[in-house]
Amino acid sequence: MIIGGGRIAYYLAKELSSIHVKVKIIERDLKRCEYLCEVLPESVIIHGDGTEKELLHEEELEKTDAFVTLTGMDEENIIVALYAKEKKVSKVIAKVNKISFYEIMDSLNIDSFISPKTIAAQNIVRYVRAMKNSMRDNNVVTLHTMINDQVEAVEFKVREDSAIVGIPLKNFKRRDGLIVAALIRGSQIIIPNGSDMIEKGDNVVVVTTKRHLSDLNEIKK
Repeated sequence: MIIGGGRIAYYLAKELSSIHVKVKIIERDLKRCEYLCEVLPESVIIHGDGTEKELLHEEELEKTDAFVTLTGMDEENIIVALYAKEKKVSKVIAKVNKISFYEIMDSLNIDSFISPKTIAAQNIVRYVRAMKNSMRDNNVVTLHTMINDQVEAVEFKVREDSAIVGIPLKNFKRRDGLIVAALIRGSQIIIPNGSDMIEKGDNVVVVTTKRHLSDLNEIKK
């Protein structure tokens, strides 16, 4: 169930419908509801106020597998999300734009928060970091942050021989706070053990608590 029928709700519903997930959107604006009915024929569109308890119960909130609040007001998103958790919805996500709310998020009983501004900023940072490293031997291909930006998963492309190519992982000392999570070799995905080696042409996925890791060689002590 999605509360709010804006652009994010549209794209989310479209993606979920493509993998055959049933979607219900509750939206206040009648014209917007009519538009969503046209462009999202596989979704259920409800015209109403998704912050009203009576409507939520009519639409069987308690039976919902996941609940996402995407209205234009942070306060509404947080309050309705808390209500959904009170009703034992298993997965609750709230959209929050105001940075001033971030310091209280960890204390709230809400599974996840999303911030469009933060997501956009992270995508820009990923692009800039990839461009910055485009002339290096070991390039950042993709970067994802997790657990409130405390952890990064960085994918490197090994383009030329480096200090760690051809050495079993167990034979070199890694920096604290990171693991080599996967080696991508052609179409093969390898979950490495100590005897595996990084080879030229591999993509290497590193999960680390160290921010701004920009070169594969930096995983060594």
